[in-house]
Amino acid sequence: MKKYFLLFFILTLFFFSCKSEKKEFSAFKIADDTGKEFSFDSIPKRIVSLAPSITESLFAIGASENVIAVTDYCNYPQETNSKIRVGGIIDPNIEVIASLKPDLILTTVEGNSKSAYQSLINLGYKVFVVNPRNTDGILKMLGDFGKITNRTANADSLIKKIDSTRNFYNRIQSDISTRPKTVVLVSLNPLITVNSSTYINEIVNLAGFNNIFADESLPYPVINGESVLLRNPEYIILISELADDSGEYLNTLKKYFEGTDALKNNKIIIINSDILSRPGPRIIAAIEYLFSKK
Repeated sequence: MKKYFLLFFILTLFFFSCKSEKKEFSAFKIADDTGKEFSFDSIPKRIVSLAPSITESLFAIGASENVIAVTDYCNYPQETNSKIRVGGIIDPNIEVIASLKPDLILTTVEGNSKSAYQSLINLGYKVFVVNPRNTDGILKMLGDFGKITNRTANADSLIKKIDSTRNFYNRIQSDISTRPKTVVLVSLNPLITVNSSTYINEIVNLAGFNNIFADESLPYPVINGESVLLRNPEYIILISELADDSGEYLNTLKKYFEGTDALKNNKIIIINSDILSRPGPRIIAAIEYLFSKK
């Protein structure tokens, strides 16, 4: 295993350097993830980010100075504390956004509401939509943001790092014949997991786990105790916001998972909700954390 980490360390040093980037800007056109085409004749200087994953991505490529406002849920990196807040993800304050006179608003397909999107469109704002549902989607988003903010070199460096991380862990998994059966829980009441179409499932696979509910038809299916017992997970991955300090979550796990190998052997992995659920640059941290817990 040491040879894998040595190789990854070398790749990380070689590929990643997020430096200040200043270069001449040329006008261009680009399509967002809905297929809508946008023209950029100058670098946006008053960007409003309506999703934490977007905010993290902009800061990661060194474009924080282009961002004037973020949502109440944008809490990483710490420098986001200096930005104006525009309310929630689903229900941003349109009046506050309008008062800021943004030259670009960045939003997502899954996290933001259609009504908020339409309100901003009706007011004449340039609203660019992203939909990063997997690693390739994250790489595209970073590339688009790099071009829009004139931080292409920084974005390319981060893209290479994420891609090399994915390739590194894929190589590890190719050498392993079996992976531990695992259930990922994003809700305890009701019990909700993830299927193979989700971003979370890709992280779990790269970290070397086998999602036992990958074959479900819905992206976030509700499951029951009987189906859990039948599939008998060896690991339980639980997002941190469900693991309250009172320990009540343990009683819920005992209710549904009593008799499973995961509970018998205390194989419960609690991971930071933001790291696991936000499709952005911290995908690397999510994979590395889960891999270290096997």
